[in-house]
Amino acid sequence: MTATAAVDLGDALDTPLLTGLLVAAFALTFPLGYAWDLGFSGLAALAGLLCVPGLGKARAPVRVMLPLVGLVVWALITMIWSRAAVDLHSLHRYADMEKLTGVKLVLQLGLYGALVAVAQQVSRRGGARALTVLAVALAALGAAVLLDAFQGAGAYAWITAQVAHPITADIARRNIAQGDYVIVLFFWCAAVRMAELRWQAVSLLTIACAAGSSLFLHAVDATLAAFLLGLAAFLLVRSTRLWGVVLLGVATTVYWITAPLLVVAAVHGGLVRMLRPLVQLSWDERLDIWSFAAAKIVENPWRGYGLDASRTFGAAISLHTHDAALQVWLELGVVGAVLAAVFWIGVWSLIEGLARRDRTAAAAAAATAVAYLTIGGLSFGVWQEWWLGLGALAAVACICLARSRHDPRNLPGEDLLPVGPG
Repeated sequence: MTATAAVDLGDALDTPLLTGLLVAAFALTFPLGYAWDLGFSGLAALAGLLCVPGLGKARAPVRVMLPLVGLVVWALITMIWSRAAVDLHSLHRYADMEKLTGVKLVLQLGLYGALVAVAQQVSRRGGARALTVLAVALAALGAAVLLDAFQGAGAYAWITAQVAHPITADIARRNIAQGDYVIVLFFWCAAVRMAELRWQAVSLLTIACAAGSSLFLHAVDATLAAFLLGLAAFLLVRSTRLWGVVLLGVATTVYWITAPLLVVAAVHGGLVRMLRPLVQLSWDERLDIWSFAAAKIVENPWRGYGLDASRTFGAAISLHTHDAALQVWLELGVVGAVLAAVFWIGVWSLIEGLARRDRTAAAAAAATAVAYLTIGGLSFGVWQEWWLGLGALAAVACICLARSRHDPRNLPGEDLLPVGPG
């Protein structure tokens, strides 16, 4: 009785500093999602830095942290033979340090990891508050992107010209369209919170704005795919509980391990040739990149071509492969692919633990994970720091949801679901 009263009292007193930090971080989702997506890396890093003093009481999610540490260490090792190796003598300015992806990965692992670990200490009431703010921020972001889409991203272009430099209209439209990715990624955790408050109209407005602006900006492919696959994952886990999580975990593992083999089979089997007349130019270009990357992987599957090597193949690959698994295989070889698969197995095992006591929270976490994999797998490079920062913040949103629905008499542990970068 005494122990229970003590825990309940702690929950009643809340975690004001941590709650305030998470509320502020989620509130910034609106301005950053609209005007400065790159700022998410700095936001997650700063929040992680502020969480460092709380690491002494945190319980790190070992089953996902260990493979991530292994992946970063292996990435650093591959820099020895990387086609994109940087001459350290050429680093004279801070801007030159941006070339050191390995160093950034070490810093991100530490800071983003601190944020995710410490977030598990947030109280039930604090998690609920943070999610409420996130839901309102997403609604504001959806409305802002939709309104600006109607005027050709003119407001965004004007703001960018005032604070940085003029940009063309097509770049402005592309940049604000990325705000829809932010909405889709955070949507499920926010929607569950809004349902608890009976504010479902906020969720409907948010996703309607995201869908409308995506159509208007001709950026609907990845957004629609992420939402529909996230919806499927949500319904699957919500209806089947553990079996749904297992199925998603198996599908994710197959994706990471067999991606280059599937692409090679599609090329030799004629599927790629059959698809070309049916797809838009951007997807036709992806087919070219995937075919080239898979062929290169088959030539050197064991250790890969080294960290950041994707950008060294000239016009054949524009910066990255537009597929997470292919990029990891190409750069880090079979070791990197296995470590990435093990990381995601750890993620799904945490979701499974959550599903045993709260299938709704687990369904939202599963949908978030699937949305992250879908968008990251089709649109961005694996090592883009702002997208990794968003992954850490998405993990925090899942933790807040689990904590807000969690019996405070059960102390938080590593089963409160960190969902990390893909």
